[in-house]
Amino acid sequence: MGDNPDAIREALTAGASGISRKAEDIRDTLEMVRMVAAGQTIDNQELAAAISSDRGFVAAELSKCEHETLKFYATGFTRGQIATRMNISANTVGTNIKRIREKYAAAGRYAPTPKFRRQSSPAPNHDSPSSPTRSS
Repeated sequence: MGDNPDAIREALTAGASGISRKAEDIRDTLEMVRMVAAGQTIDNQELAAAISSDRGFVAAELSKCEHETLKFYATGFTRGQIATRMNISANTVGTNIKRIREKYAAAGRYAPTPKFRRQSSPAPNHDSPSSPTRSS
C-alpha cells in the first residue's frame, strides 16, 4: 500500500506510527517495530508524500517553512539535502518533519477512500464500485 496515498492517510488517521514496505530488509523492519514500541514514530518519504498530497491540510495548517520541508522530503530529498537547499540545519529539518506529523495527527485528517465515502454517505449508492483490492 506504500504507493497508495489514500491508504497511507487512512492508516495515519487510524493511529499508525509509520509504515514498512514488505521489501524492507527484515533488520530494518525489526528496528522500526522497536522504535514504535518505544513510543517513536516512523517518518519516511511515503508518509510525507501522502501528507503532501492532502492539499487542504497543507494550505491550512503548515507554515511556509514546514510546507517547503514537506515538499522536498516527499520528493525524495534527504534531510541533509533539504537542510542545504533551505539553509537550515538537518536538526531543524527533523523538527519540521516532526511538527508536520503532529499537526496532521492533531487535525484528525481522514483519507477520502471509497470505503470512507460509502460509510459516510447518507444513502447507499448502488452504482459505486466495490472497494479496490490493496496489495502490500
